[in-house]
Amino acid sequence: MTPSDTNMLVSVCLQTYQQSAFIRQAIESVLAQETDFPFEILIGEDDSTDGTREICQEYAQRFPGRIRLFLRHEHEKIYINGVKTGRFNFLSNLQAARGKYIALLDGDDYWPDTRKLQKQVDALEKDPSFSICFSQVEIEQDGVTRPYKAVRGTKHIFTITDLALNCFIQTCAILFRNPGFSQVPIHFYETPVLDYALYLYLASKGKILYLKEAKAVYRFHAQGFWTLTQKEEQVRKLWLFLDRVIPEYSGYVQEALVMQRRRLIRTLVKRHIRLGEKQKLAALLKEIEQRSPKDYPSTPYLMINRIRYQVKGLFKKSS
Repeated sequence: MTPSDTNMLVSVCLQTYQQSAFIRQAIESVLAQETDFPFEILIGEDDSTDGTREICQEYAQRFPGRIRLFLRHEHEKIYINGVKTGRFNFLSNLQAARGKYIALLDGDDYWPDTRKLQKQVDALEKDPSFSICFSQVEIEQDGVTRPYKAVRGTKHIFTITDLALNCFIQTCAILFRNPGFSQVPIHFYETPVLDYALYLYLASKGKILYLKEAKAVYRFHAQGFWTLTQKEEQVRKLWLFLDRVIPEYSGYVQEALVMQRRRLIRTLVKRHIRLGEKQKLAALLKEIEQRSPKDYPSTPYLMINRIRYQVKGLFKKSS
């Protein structure tokens, strides 16, 4: 069905940068969606130099009634903690969405299930108490696809508190009610991890539904964002993210976020001990001790004495 401004039901926000090897499959998987409602595809092309932009322009010319192409430019990119990001591209796509619902897709992922959108929309239309519906995910690496168990057991309804303990939603799997993004929380422009911040924001407006019947594929490859980020750097990015978003919440949600932050730092401690990185461990201890207590509400941030003991033990081993 051809979308129009007045009857738009779903906006698919597809963000891409330097993904010429994958972007065709991503776009084709959206075009292949079988629905009984109109949907639009918003492609945010973030000034690629590898041919991605030209491929997006080709598809926009072929499907002018379905695809809206936004060509971003280098000077629009936002730096966060000194690192250049695709934040402007992502948020601008959300702000341009006209649909009642929004689905997200990165340019290196795809939807093998041609009824993914229909299944998710049907689920949210049936129960307005849900603000998010996310689907089953598989991971593709080196041409081999395997299941990804983001959700274990039979649980299929979650709350924001569940999400605050652990982010179990993949970008390619989500469809959510469009709350309107003419104004967005200021921390969306500041946190190093936007997708998780967005999911928490949406989950504050309703419940979360896991739909095993629908399917999306997350591609794990050498050029991928998290693939390029080493484990320690990933943990530290999440630590910075949690530092920024914890003050935005209160009660059980805030406590769950604080618990996740403790778990992350314990992960760093264990990693430094396992690898014999005594300088990093000592620096981590100093970093924690310098944190102001008022920045870490609820229960104590970390058991400093335990880390001191671990530092002492590591020094003893390496002497």
